[in-house]
Amino acid sequence: MKKVLITGASDGIGKATAIKLNELGYQLYLFGRTKEKLDEVSKLENVIKTYCFDAHNRKDLYDALDDIVNDCGVDVLVNNMGANLKKEEVKDITIELFEAMMDLNCTSHLICIEKLLPKMIENGKGNIVNVLSTVCKFNNLTLLAMADWLFPNFIASSS
Repeated sequence: MKKVLITGASDGIGKATAIKLNELGYQLYLFGRTKEKLDEVSKLENVIKTYCFDAHNRKDLYDALDDIVNDCGVDVLVNNMGANLKKEEVKDITIELFEAMMDLNCTSHLICIEKLLPKMIENGKGNIVNVLSTVCKFNNLTLLAMADWLFPNFIASSS
C-alpha cells in the first residue's frame, strides 16, 4: 500500500485528509504541531509514525524527514503545514511577521520537497500536493502571488 506523509495533520485539512486516506488504506506518516491533537489523529489504524514539532525548528523538521527517507520514503507528500500568524492587511505586516509566515508556509514546504523528491525520483513514482495557507485569504495577495508562482515553478523545474 502507498505511504503518505501529511504535514499539518493534527487539525483542519490535514486531519481530514489523514482520516480519508486512512479509510482508503494508505499508510500514514503524520506531522503536527499540537501534541494533544496529533495524539488523537495518531489513533487511526494505518498510522506508521507521528512527529510532533514546530516546523520553525529546522533540526526537528530535517530529523523527521531523514527518518522517513531512511524508511524507504513516501509515495505521496501532502504539504499542508502552515499558519496565518496574523490576519492583517499587507500594509500592517512587519518584515519579521512576513518572514515567519514565509518560513512556515513556503520554506518548510520546499524543505519537505527537497528531502523527499530524490527518493520519489529513484523509485520512479511519487506525487506532491501543496496546500496553501489561509494566510492567502486575508488581503495578503503578496504571499498568495509568491506561493502561486513558487510551487508550480519549483515542481516543474525539479522533474
